[in-house]
Amino acid sequence: ENITEVILPHGLEEIGQGAFDFCYGIKELFIPYGVKSMNISPEVSGIREMHVPPTVEEFGSVYVIIESFTAYSKLYIVKGSSAEKYAKSIRAYVEYIDYWVEQDGELVKYYGESDIFCVPDSITSFADGAFDGAEGITLHCLKDSVAVKYAEDNGISCVTYDEVNAGDTNGDGNINLSDVSDVMKYIADWGNVELNIPASDTNADGKLSLAD
Repeated sequence: ENITEVILPHGLEEIGQGAFDFCYGIKELFIPYGVKSMNISPEVSGIREMHVPPTVEEFGSVYVIIESFTAYSKLYIVKGSSAEKYAKSIRAYVEYIDYWVEQDGELVKYYGESDIFCVPDSITSFADGAFDGAEGITLHCLKDSVAVKYAEDNGISCVTYDEVNAGDTNGDGNINLSDVSDVMKYIADWGNVELNIPASDTNADGKLSLAD
């Protein structure tokens, strides 16, 4: 119970049965990209939320057992992934997420359903085919950044900004309730609401949501 956080290493491919048994202090688990199979038993651990990458294809007993916990367990998954199929089969509560793989500053692959992706400052290059399958996506990024050239070379729509002041969504130089209001109107699709998207993405998760 004294263990409250665990960081799983990149390169991991399998999480075996019993790996988190009796770890009641861990409530949320992030499975690293590259894991292909996992077998976690929620009834003998404290885990109630799991972030599952699209690489996982085999789940062992995790979804069978998690069925009795669907009232208060949540799986964060990518739409169209194997995790979605299993979650639906046992009616687990899910939240769809946009997911991208970044290695040493390179955006290797983007998975998601959003039509907007705010390119993080940490991205310095893009792998070939990084946005394959992301139909209709628009990149929002700084003017003269590597993302602009990548978008132009690959026929991807791109919106640029001269600068990004995190939180100043309307570009008036101040961060206040007006910015909050504009973001909420944008999320609610009120219509013609103009925002500096990267500045609005305050948690740098690549999209706009109530979390921002």
